[in-house]
Amino acid sequence: MLPKSPSSEPPPKNWLKFLRWYCSPDFLEEVEGDLRERFEYTLATRGLAKARRQFAGGVLRFFNYSTIRGNGRLHPQQNILSMYRNFLLIALRRLRREKGYAALHILGLSLGLSAALLLGIYIQYEKSYDQYLPNSERTYKLTEARTVQGQTTQRAIAPYAFARILPQRFPAVENASAVSGPYHEQQVTVMRENAEPSHFLEGNVYLADSNFLEVIPLEVLAGNRRTALQAPHSIVVTASTARRFFGEQPALGKELTVSGSPSVVTAVVADPPGNSQFRFSYLVSSASIRWFSSTDFSMASAHCFVTLQPGASPVALQAQLPELVANYVAPEMAVREGQSWEAFRSEGNDYAYTLRPLTSVHLDPDDIGQMKPAGNARLLSILTLVALLIVALSIVNYVNLATAKAAKRQHEVGVRKVLGSTQLALWGQFLTETALLTGLSVGMAAGLAFVVLPYFNALLHTQLAMPTPGTLVSISLSAWAIVTFLGGAYPTLVLASMRAQQVLKSSSQATSRGRRLRQALVTGQLSISLVLFVLTLVIFQQRQFISRYDLGYRPDAVVVLQGTFHRDATFTQPFLEEVRKLSGVKAADGTLWVQGFQSGWEDAYSTQPGGNVQPFNRVLVGDGYQKVMGLELMAGQFFSPETQDENNVVLNQSAVAALGLSDPIGATLYRVPGSGGELENVRVQGVIKDFHYHSLHDEMEPLVLRSNEMSAGRMKYIVMKLAGGNMAHTLEQVATVWHQQVPDRPFQYSFLNERMAGQYQAEATTNRLFIGATLLCLCLTLLGIIALAAFMVSFKTYEFAVRKVMGAANRQISFLVLREFLLRIAWAAVPGVPTAYFLANLWLQGYAYRMPLGALPFLAGLLAIAMGTLLPIALYAYKAGHTNPVRALKDY
Repeated sequence: MLPKSPSSEPPPKNWLKFLRWYCSPDFLEEVEGDLRERFEYTLATRGLAKARRQFAGGVLRFFNYSTIRGNGRLHPQQNILSMYRNFLLIALRRLRREKGYAALHILGLSLGLSAALLLGIYIQYEKSYDQYLPNSERTYKLTEARTVQGQTTQRAIAPYAFARILPQRFPAVENASAVSGPYHEQQVTVMRENAEPSHFLEGNVYLADSNFLEVIPLEVLAGNRRTALQAPHSIVVTASTARRFFGEQPALGKELTVSGSPSVVTAVVADPPGNSQFRFSYLVSSASIRWFSSTDFSMASAHCFVTLQPGASPVALQAQLPELVANYVAPEMAVREGQSWEAFRSEGNDYAYTLRPLTSVHLDPDDIGQMKPAGNARLLSILTLVALLIVALSIVNYVNLATAKAAKRQHEVGVRKVLGSTQLALWGQFLTETALLTGLSVGMAAGLAFVVLPYFNALLHTQLAMPTPGTLVSISLSAWAIVTFLGGAYPTLVLASMRAQQVLKSSSQATSRGRRLRQALVTGQLSISLVLFVLTLVIFQQRQFISRYDLGYRPDAVVVLQGTFHRDATFTQPFLEEVRKLSGVKAADGTLWVQGFQSGWEDAYSTQPGGNVQPFNRVLVGDGYQKVMGLELMAGQFFSPETQDENNVVLNQSAVAALGLSDPIGATLYRVPGSGGELENVRVQGVIKDFHYHSLHDEMEPLVLRSNEMSAGRMKYIVMKLAGGNMAHTLEQVATVWHQQVPDRPFQYSFLNERMAGQYQAEATTNRLFIGATLLCLCLTLLGIIALAAFMVSFKTYEFAVRKVMGAANRQISFLVLREFLLRIAWAAVPGVPTAYFLANLWLQGYAYRMPLGALPFLAGLLAIAMGTLLPIALYAYKAGHTNPVRALKDY
């Protein structure tokens, strides 16, 4: 028995604090109790000083590795591997027991992730243009910004002479190349051994200087890249073109005739991939063309590519480019304009040159590529957002159902906690279940994307490929980790944080947890679906608006035959005479230009010598062009075979307005030559109504039409207006006439309306993507909402039974189910409608001619979302209203 303490003196406070600071909670109570007991005994027998010294010594003796806080060496160790094996076993058992619940989660996540993967592949494909080239990171394109009277136009091309000047003048430039094109309707004749000559009509043909294959280092399969384009009439063909021309025979050194000129194949290159702007049939040495070697700095005429020295700064080179204007453009413009460069600039005119990275050309908003249809960076941003929204909707479905289902798992959580399960262990178990479902979903998503990819390519007219196995594994693991965390964190938090006593006593805690979050997430789902549905309707309506817009001419039933017909005048006129005799042909003529097939030329005109010069688009057409196209003549007359029209022009209304001509017929205009030669006088003989020779993305521009006669009657196309009825029979008759006169030439034709519709290929692709994304989002939203409604009805069966016993009618019970989702639809419209309006307006800004944005898309979107949501839910509402209350109360 301890001696009675003479006083109630406590142990030393500082040493007691130190003990409680370092000692593990597992040992603290026992150690502190022993030290206190010994302190009291020593205090009673040997005094306070001895007791304090002994207590301090005891605190220090217990300060060792085995007792300090956080050390687990001597603690009972859990078998981590065994624990997670148990978690996985429980998750698999739950998966088998709740097959419908698991299938719903896996289906929703796999659909969303596979769609996001496909969109991601497409987005990466569009962003990877020309990155396959070895020196793409230091290759740039030189573009020209031309300002006329304060209006700046960004041009994809620049003076071809700069390709020679840049490496000589700037040490930072390693090499440069100029390439012109594309040119179409190029006739190629290939002589075969022991066979008849083969004739081809080729498009995507480019003129390239001798440096092209060094600046743009395509893979050369045969020949020398340094010398392939040096000699005149040298031809570089792609592998696919070589097979078409020569079969399986080696193409190198083969002779062929290109547009009437004997040429030789000097190199064969591999076909560039789909994500390259350098897609061509063959290259022609620019040494074959006289004008390509001339010097004309005021006329942009070629795509100019520049490779910098390793380590050279593009910013520093850009700062030096004004020297090009000062030393080359300014002197030439002074001669051309008849005034000093300073006076020229004071009138709001200027030239500037900019370097653009090669890898950014495809998505440049100024469309500076023009060697291939440009991409749409804004569309890719929207698609990135759509992909994220699809994944978000899939995760939201999981979170909604998981938090709702927490009510049925609350007793499981309570029992586990009573039996000693820690919150960390509960986190591990529930996250393991989420990880298992997510892993199965990710694997199924990858397989689904692989199966769907060919159909996706057919839909978008692309050549997309699945990522490499290593990349796909990395993407899958990343998606698995992210979706597991985002989808499982909150439901796991809800379940693991439940208090054992409360959940075992009452179900109110589980049912209230996450309710507001579920409501917010459902509202967000409906709002996103509404926005996408409205945008899809707007895109579709704009396409309909474009297809029905009055273009100022009638492209329907207009057929265009392609070929360099001016090289055989003995064929063209007899052919036209025979074709005009056909009853199915209303009109036919030859022309050097057709809208949608070829861009025009740029000329500069003034109303008086030395007056204000304005750049106009100029085209060369045949005498019968107006009749074939149905152009409306506003004043004067069009070109005619009976008159000499070489020095006459026809203006559109925009050109008349730009020149300020009150009485244009008979007025004299002065064409300013590009290289500062003598002025050319032309007479205005007619005015036509404005017609859209570009797409409706662009504003109407002034246009000068000149007769083919100014170019010795050249014609590149034959245009025909067919009568209604059996156009196929008429085309067969035309083909018969063709083969009778030129049996060795291919008969190729296009419908003008189809060619013009091709200008809106990006819109068609966008529309298809949005329709697919919208349908998927609607499916995911409805899938989650229907599952949530079914769960809500089953969970509230007891409540509905009590209400019916208390006298509630069937329709009142049904309304309770519908009311929740009616409120969600109403709240979804609050952010959804303004967001859709903003995005729709932003989309329509890309068109100079666009439909008025009315209320119809928004009303239709709300109606579609409401009907799609409420119709299936009404079935559950009907079921809830007609449930037998006696059976429900008995089963509760």
